[in-house]
Amino acid sequence: MPYCKSIVSAILDRALRRTSSFLVFILLLTIATPAMAAAPDTISTLTKMPIVKMKAAFNKRGADVCRKMSSEVRPYIDAICSVLDSTAIYDAQAKARIDKLESRMAQASSPQQKYELWTMLFDEYARLSLKPALDAAQQCEAAALQTGNYSLVAQAILYKVEIYTNCGFFREASEALATIDEERCTQPVRINYLVAAFNLEFENGFYFPRRMSTPNVYYQRMQAYYLQACKMLPKDSWILDDMNVKLNFHLSRYAEAVKWSKRLLKKLSPTSDYYPNALGNLGYNYMGMCEYALAAKYISLSGIEEIRRGSKEYAAARKIAEVAYITGDVTRSYMLINVAMHNAEVFHSRYRYSEIAVSYPKIDSDMYAFVQKQRMRLFVGFGVLAIVVMLLCGAILKVVRQSRKLHRQKSLIEHQVESLSDKSRQIEDINARLLEAGHIKEAVLGQLIVASANHQSAIEKLRKEVLRRLTIKDYDGLRAVFDQQRGEAFDTLYSLDNMLLMLYPDFPEKFNSLLHEENRVMPRSDERFTTEMRIFALIRLGITKNDDLARSLNYSVNTIKSYKTRVLNASLYEKDEFYKRLMA
Repeated sequence: MPYCKSIVSAILDRALRRTSSFLVFILLLTIATPAMAAAPDTISTLTKMPIVKMKAAFNKRGADVCRKMSSEVRPYIDAICSVLDSTAIYDAQAKARIDKLESRMAQASSPQQKYELWTMLFDEYARLSLKPALDAAQQCEAAALQTGNYSLVAQAILYKVEIYTNCGFFREASEALATIDEERCTQPVRINYLVAAFNLEFENGFYFPRRMSTPNVYYQRMQAYYLQACKMLPKDSWILDDMNVKLNFHLSRYAEAVKWSKRLLKKLSPTSDYYPNALGNLGYNYMGMCEYALAAKYISLSGIEEIRRGSKEYAAARKIAEVAYITGDVTRSYMLINVAMHNAEVFHSRYRYSEIAVSYPKIDSDMYAFVQKQRMRLFVGFGVLAIVVMLLCGAILKVVRQSRKLHRQKSLIEHQVESLSDKSRQIEDINARLLEAGHIKEAVLGQLIVASANHQSAIEKLRKEVLRRLTIKDYDGLRAVFDQQRGEAFDTLYSLDNMLLMLYPDFPEKFNSLLHEENRVMPRSDERFTTEMRIFALIRLGITKNDDLARSLNYSVNTIKSYKTRVLNASLYEKDEFYKRLMA
């Protein structure tokens, strides 16, 4: 499994984890049972879950204070989460260091060289897992025995004590420590012996109830080892500062422990092996003071240093998870507590299992409630979205229907507009025809009036001449009078031609344009129209029946038909097209 799960992955895996969280908790307690057997009050201490009380106290500070502190804590959580994403790189670097040491081990010949190499391998394995670290410590002891140097043997045993203590095997650590003859050791090894014994009592004081016995035997033993160390070390030794940090922390004197922690950090090099532990202890003390922003700062720095060294044995992930939980960041608290759980599994640390068991159930429970709340919000959101989609689909359907209705209405309107346009054109055509008919009527009426007047004048003149001839009894001259009275006043064709020319001034030219060129004719100089032109001019005027044309021109019907046939044969167009153009 990957070392660091993202927040999203943690949430997605939540369903499976929830079903097994109770079993996991039982498993943790089962693993821790051998040590708890001697301390029946431990389970009740675990189930009290101090983290719940710390969160309740944090929430009582007021919304503004909580919000400010949460915002101050967040960057430090971001920092350690960012480094966790690069865990694979640091793990690969640790493996490369181990591979290099193992290759050198194959070339080592003397017990002293092997001891030194196994010591370096122990330092690497002590960050990774219990079994290889314990094997390395045992190999150190075997090589030290070959050298015959008891101080080296004692130091190798102290390596086993260290790894036993870190993993919560306090009985085994105590038994290993008891095998060392302190008097035979050099002073540096004796100092290391006091430190190992002090740390064992310190961790025992965490693992078992502090008030199990009165007086506090753990504190008394720690104090005794501290006094022994004071006799062997200078007063400004960082080891004494570290002991003072732990003594005060054990008694919950967090402010005093913070002072000693700051003093300790000034003396340690950032590259030293103990530097991350000192950072973490300072953070834990700030956490005891409920200064969560400072606690998150130093705990995250401690965790980052451990991660960069490839370590899997550190409490920073659990502690920063608790800080995140207290300050309201449940999601990343759950992710970080799972990182701590993974580290405990990899390292096989019974001690870390028991520590995680204090906080894990509550974080797990709150994470489940958070996921359920998010799921409910998601369901509500999906419900609202579904309603919106349904409303949107209904709106779209209504719009489509309205669009179709509008399209039909538009088509109907366009059809009506087209129909009105046709009627308008028809009306315009009728108006043009009426206008033309009115013009024709005016022209014909004028010509008729003029022709009637001329005809009346000619009749009156003829009557007078006839009376005069009758008076003088000039009967022969009377015949001549009638023969002489043939002029414009009695020439109906002349009047008809004048009327047609008034209506259609360019009729002869337009009429000839409808005929083949060789069939075109023009009136003589004493004529205005040819007979053909006169017939078709009357047709243009609206007199279309052959009988009407024959009476109007004083021709026979056959003569009219003959002229019409002759013209149609000479036309450039078919009959219907010819008449259409004639009417135009």
